[in-house]
Amino acid sequence: MTKAFNPLLSGDLRVLIRVSLPIMLFLLCEGITVVCERVFLSYHSLEGVHASVNATYLATFFQSPCAAIAFIAQVFVGLYQGNNQDEQIGPCVWQLIWFSLLSSLIVIPLSLWTSSFYFKGTVIEREGVEYFSILTAGSFFLPLNAALSSFFLGRGKTLLVTSVMLGGYALDIGLSWLFIFGIKDVLPALGMKGAPLAKIFSLACIAIVLMLAFLRRENRERYKTWCCRFSSLALWQYVRTGIVRAVAYLVSKGCWVSITYILVKKGGEYLDVLTVGGTIIIFFLFIPSGLYKAILTIASNLLGGKKEEEIVRLCRSFVIYVGLIALLLALPLLFFPNTLMYLFDISVRHTFERTFGGISLWIWLYLTALTIQVSFCSLLVAARELKAQLGCYLFLWPISFAPVYVGFYLGDWQPSKLWMLMIFENLAYLCVFLVCLQRKKTLFSEVSSF
Repeated sequence: MTKAFNPLLSGDLRVLIRVSLPIMLFLLCEGITVVCERVFLSYHSLEGVHASVNATYLATFFQSPCAAIAFIAQVFVGLYQGNNQDEQIGPCVWQLIWFSLLSSLIVIPLSLWTSSFYFKGTVIEREGVEYFSILTAGSFFLPLNAALSSFFLGRGKTLLVTSVMLGGYALDIGLSWLFIFGIKDVLPALGMKGAPLAKIFSLACIAIVLMLAFLRRENRERYKTWCCRFSSLALWQYVRTGIVRAVAYLVSKGCWVSITYILVKKGGEYLDVLTVGGTIIIFFLFIPSGLYKAILTIASNLLGGKKEEEIVRLCRSFVIYVGLIALLLALPLLFFPNTLMYLFDISVRHTFERTFGGISLWIWLYLTALTIQVSFCSLLVAARELKAQLGCYLFLWPISFAPVYVGFYLGDWQPSKLWMLMIFENLAYLCVFLVCLQRKKTLFSEVSSF
């Protein structure tokens, strides 16, 4: 029987665009959902917006390592498909589903203990702890959805995941408005507490739909998705591969949480710069995140199909892609920056417009640098060179944190310099990732010539 043609066994720019755009679409919807939530909260209170931003930062510190381990399923799904081992895919995903559920036993108590310290003594202490506590209750849904979506994304099947995410994000937006403001004589207004409750409910619905699709008859027959038996040995096999990446995320997010802690403590304009910049970045984060996942999917399939020579072609493709993206981002960030602030309540709009006017250039450069950095990082992850990634984060952690500590905590730097420092952080990561790729003598030996 002739082996079926796999379009993912190519580093062509058209393939990269075709794979990345659907992923970017549902990640864009996630960004829209987050921005809508903060717009709604701006009509409730400014403290609610600040709490939402910084509670999310802290939650990401705990949830990202778990999601990083769960997303390692995408690498194995791509490898198994590329090597025609379809029957291994279902059991692999199930082990990471079990991991997602078990992770909450550690994450929830540790998160609640940390939040009381992070927000203590800040101007948003009550709002931050309240928002974060509710959000933490559904912490296991993020890695669970990561494991389930990897079953489809690892095989290049993005349509279903995109559709489910669209529905989930629409539900989140609707419920956020409904829970925050309520319905007179029907549903009491929950205020700021309504935003994290809406998020948890929508994540639960996404998980249910993805699980039902995962267990469909054709998937049970071809990919053995009925093999749900827990195996500590199999679980460790996959977790072991992802744990280094998880520690890398923990170090990276830990650095950022430490930075935000300094800014939150200072309050005032520093808190405004952190909130406005963070909100704009999370809206556009669909671009680097979507490109990262697309490159990871294609590179994993190239590895499984023994097409290492296509890696250099893939590198050229995403460099061109990033250039086009940077030009498009200049429109909303540099030429029409106030448009992004228009939806916020007038009581905070003028403050946000003034704040964003001083950092819009740095945000544009930051997003461009981040997109390039994560593109090369995804090659290391696809090749399971995770120790190299961890080494980069451990090496650069002090370099990232030290200027912020000296400039903002010990000194009196202007708030706008925060995002300028973050640009240099991404450039430093990029340089180290490139060195790691050039030194690898097997898969990426030709990247040095690129």
